[in-house]
Amino acid sequence: ILLQHNGKRANIAKALLIALIPAISLIAALMFLIHYQKEYEIADNEHEQVADDYAKETSDIGSYIKVLAQENPGAKDSLDEKMHDATEGNLKKVDFLSLINENSDVTAWITVPFCSINYPVVQGPDNDKYLKTTYQGTANSAGAIFMDYTNNRSFNDMHTLVYGHNMKNNSMFGGLKKIRDNPEAAKEDPYFYIYLPDGHMRQYEIFSARVIHADDPCYRFFDGMDEYHRFVNECLSGSKSKWNVNSDLSSGLPIVTLSTCSGDNDRFVVHGILHAIY
Repeated sequence: ILLQHNGKRANIAKALLIALIPAISLIAALMFLIHYQKEYEIADNEHEQVADDYAKETSDIGSYIKVLAQENPGAKDSLDEKMHDATEGNLKKVDFLSLINENSDVTAWITVPFCSINYPVVQGPDNDKYLKTTYQGTANSAGAIFMDYTNNRSFNDMHTLVYGHNMKNNSMFGGLKKIRDNPEAAKEDPYFYIYLPDGHMRQYEIFSARVIHADDPCYRFFDGMDEYHRFVNECLSGSKSKWNVNSDLSSGLPIVTLSTCSGDNDRFVVHGILHAIY
């Protein structure tokens, strides 16, 4: 009788445990969600503060000088007008001295106006350091925007890779989804900007946006013009839509690829060619 009684109690306990499993799973999922929402909030607050402190908007276009001879450098009024049209409301005055004093890994500042992207760019000793570490060194799943550890900090390589997480709240490189989901609207503002500690701002024109596999040959570096042209053709042929490009894609000018996740084994990449240096 005792054995039967104990057996019934065990069965009841087992049934209760089974019944509680969905509730336990739900609680665990909610705790997980709360944890990540808190991380998102911490990361967002950190980057908003950094932007407010060190990358203030400015209208002083006279402090930027056109140095890339795509147009006549003597036509100052014309160039100022072109720059004003291209950067109106987006020009930044970046305090790199303070940024680098906080973190010597800072290499640049990037803005993609159409996507509301506005962050410092870092470069670690490998491509793992900033996957789950913010620019200020805080452990956080949002990570940081970082350039490939093998690239030259000057952004003068033929191909430079810049990475960022595809955050659900559209922070970091989550904003690139706007280009993926609405390329026609993105073509109205097809530029992104990279500010460097040397005082120059580099303007890139988007010429391709595509979804690729994680092991796509896009993630490669090259020097020769033959490989450069092959890469450009791959970017164009794989692009979700055709971009009306003003830049010369056969020029050999540096290309920057912005890369973020798009599913388990896919990546969404945006390719921009150097259009001007100010």
